[in-house]
Amino acid sequence: MGKKSVNKWEDMSDEEVLSAVADGTIYAVVYARYSSRNQKELSIDGQVRECTAYAKRKGYTVVGSYIDRALSAKSDARPNFLKMVQDSAKHRFSVIICYKLNRFSRNRYDTAIYKAKLRKNGVRVVYAQEDIPDGPEGIIVESILEGMAEYYSADLAENVNRGMYDTAVMAHSNGGHISYGYLVGEDKKYYIDDTAAPIVRRIFLMWNEGARMRDILDYVNGLGVVTKLGNAFSNSTIASILRNRRYTGVYLWRDVEIKDGIPPIITDEIFNKAQQRSQGEKKMVKSGKPVIAYDLTTKMFCGVCGMAMVGESGKSCNGEKYRYYSCLARKRDHNCKKKNVRKDEIENNVIELTRRNIFRPEVIENIIKSILTLEEKERESGMLATLTAQEKEVSAGIRNITKAVEQGMFSPALQNRLNELEEQLANLQTSIAHETLMADCITRDQLHYLFTELASGDPTSTVYRRRLIDTFVNAIYLTDDEIAIVYNYRGGQERLALSDLPFPMGKKETPSDSSDSVNLGGA
Repeated sequence: MGKKSVNKWEDMSDEEVLSAVADGTIYAVVYARYSSRNQKELSIDGQVRECTAYAKRKGYTVVGSYIDRALSAKSDARPNFLKMVQDSAKHRFSVIICYKLNRFSRNRYDTAIYKAKLRKNGVRVVYAQEDIPDGPEGIIVESILEGMAEYYSADLAENVNRGMYDTAVMAHSNGGHISYGYLVGEDKKYYIDDTAAPIVRRIFLMWNEGARMRDILDYVNGLGVVTKLGNAFSNSTIASILRNRRYTGVYLWRDVEIKDGIPPIITDEIFNKAQQRSQGEKKMVKSGKPVIAYDLTTKMFCGVCGMAMVGESGKSCNGEKYRYYSCLARKRDHNCKKKNVRKDEIENNVIELTRRNIFRPEVIENIIKSILTLEEKERESGMLATLTAQEKEVSAGIRNITKAVEQGMFSPALQNRLNELEEQLANLQTSIAHETLMADCITRDQLHYLFTELASGDPTSTVYRRRLIDTFVNAIYLTDDEIAIVYNYRGGQERLALSDLPFPMGKKETPSDSSDSVNLGGA
């Protein structure tokens, strides 16, 4: 079992997080693991030490760690790994630091799926030693698999949606999360949970009477009740209850909406009053500023001091609003002389340089060769090779027993052993078929298609720009005179004077230290 981690961020209030973010703080957690009980516990200490040193070099603030001991990364059956992914939805950290790529996962399909979940929660995974023999091409493979996993999910959804839709129109449960306050019976119908429904009513009553979120939270947790997952209530738990229309008796599943489809816990009037107050609170808390994505966060570093560069916004002396990247060392204590750089200018240049560098026939061919070689090595030394070796061993055992039976050496014990081996062989052959299917997913044609698709993408599209950067850009080092970009393939480096960039830099002055906000861009 994984050892429960203790994280500083769990004790941080929303106000503390917002204050730190406004100061340019990038919160990070460390994920470390080892797979064999024969490995020393020191290996964990070494990973954490290297990851912490990496964070210090980049200017990240480490607020916790997630450790899995004696657990393989070939599957996702790692308690603290799964807890880390779940905790990412709480937005208390924006970076996960692993010692090496294979510490996160050895299963590329799991890697693609979980990184997609983390990205949706605004969290990126970085590695303390990225330029290791494992190969940065693996990051490109993950991007390919992520796209394929999304396609597979969409294709699978078409096949299962019909049955789920038929279930939904009857207002029956389709599985998944059940709202607090309800139970699902054996007939798949929703019923009121008499022990939880009073808590839901009390939450709405307190909110509508003007209670603060903190007051409601203290009241509910003071009762000792827990959520469906067995956790204490949090601000997000209370907020999700207050937003949930199901409590008025409305059955909701995707685009299916059935009034009086489930028993109501509160009236429409109570729910609508809660929404009116919530909207008023939002207007007070939200300043109306749009959320701006700073795509180079966690990728771009100061070429002078090595610290991370983070996205900020501010006004110049004439009142014009600017968005730009600033060195953390300069922002925090003025220990670096690196000038700020305008967001649009540097991002547009990185996108253009990446497109020019990557989408050349010789570069594409070299990357494809590296990826196919990497995949071939994994097939030869990975799970498929292990299963194939076991299949040969079991098949040999079956042949030996069969020969013994043919020679008259029959016994009940021998027959039982033969049955066990035949069952084991059937299971192995199923596993081999599954692994073979996975191993055959990436082909040369598919890789060529990926590069063709990316080459024809719209460079003004936010989704496309983020995908291009996440897939191909390893790191960017920027000084006031030049830029160096390290790409995710062997030998992929580019160094240019700022005066030689595709788009001019520094046409207008950027604000020095008069920023009024910071935006980590979901990094």
